[in-house]
Amino acid sequence: MANQTPFFSVVIPTKNRPVLLRDAILSVLWQDFTDFELIISDNHNDEQTQLVLQEFESVPQVRIIKPSEEMKMIDHWEFATSHSLGQYVILLADRKVLYQGALKKLKNNAQKYPNINAFSVGVQMYDEVNHKMGWCNAIGKTKQWKSSDLVSNFVNENLFSKKSYDIFFPKTLNGMYKNSFAKKVRDEFGHYFNTKGVTTPDYSSFFINTALNDEIVYIGEKIILTQGERSSNGRIFGAGKFQSYMDSLGYEDPYKHVPIKAPVIYNLLVIDYLTIQDVVTNNPTRGNLNWFNYFKVNYFEILTKRNQGLDDEGFKYFTDAWEEGLLNTPVALDMGTVKEAALNELKINNEAIKHDKIKRLSHHTRDFLAVRFSKKSIMNKVFPFVFRDVFHAAGFNKT
Repeated sequence: MANQTPFFSVVIPTKNRPVLLRDAILSVLWQDFTDFELIISDNHNDEQTQLVLQEFESVPQVRIIKPSEEMKMIDHWEFATSHSLGQYVILLADRKVLYQGALKKLKNNAQKYPNINAFSVGVQMYDEVNHKMGWCNAIGKTKQWKSSDLVSNFVNENLFSKKSYDIFFPKTLNGMYKNSFAKKVRDEFGHYFNTKGVTTPDYSSFFINTALNDEIVYIGEKIILTQGERSSNGRIFGAGKFQSYMDSLGYEDPYKHVPIKAPVIYNLLVIDYLTIQDVVTNNPTRGNLNWFNYFKVNYFEILTKRNQGLDDEGFKYFTDAWEEGLLNTPVALDMGTVKEAALNELKINNEAIKHDKIKRLSHHTRDFLAVRFSKKSIMNKVFPFVFRDVFHAAGFNKT
């Protein structure tokens, strides 16, 4: 390994998730493919996580690195991935695992599309508490996308609706990228993940990837399995516990690019979009927003938060910021029309969720059969809906 460039660098930045971290590491080491290095970046973890790291420090393909001081997530991703030696980099969150065969599939696609710098991949969700698959988008087919079409979708459609292309966005956390491309980005702009002003390393990399590449490829195969959803930073943030994360960014005014002065998720992603447009293209007008869609999607998200239990004080905080932002935006928009559009989309979305539940009724029957006949190996093979663990769900024979 020391005398050659590995095909992949799999990079796991980790912070205090010892049990999930061990799963992530083993899913890489147990691959039916060996041409990789595994970099684990220790962001000054607790004692339990240190014990997990010690288990793997003597494995030849593993490199454990550590910044000189604890870093915020955006900077840690930059630090960790900048140590990569491989031709392609896969950033694997410490609560995700690779499916068995993932690296072989990724190499096949990398060789099939040698001129593509950024890829997105099929991602599924696993409920480790109930040992079942969680809610998952359909994987779809491998497709070469025009970057302009993906960005247009982000700007003009509801990110949280069926019309969104979100699963195809090359956000790096759900894909891979050429190391040489990231190095060129760093040489020219200084950063790949932590451009000053962005609020997320994930979507900001999507905007960089699409700003600097005419095309990306979505690999329509099961590559990454996500668990630990209850400890997801995004889920915690979306539930309203956002202050510590916003404070960690260290920005005097994180909302300088946008009229809504509140941490609604879509609002923050638009901040990242405009920031990358400004820094990378040096032409922020190239990415002029659809302001009607901007306010509609943000209001849709606020209504969704309310339906999921946001209290009166929180709801007022977000709606006040939303209304003030709409009144102060340079584009004339009718508040009632925007709210009505958001309410209509929320109704359509709720109906779609009900329809999905009806479609998944067969899963309940199959779940019942899998549990009822759990000691029948044939039944388990026919109805693989209850799993021993995340490795079984990801196609490994080991536990």
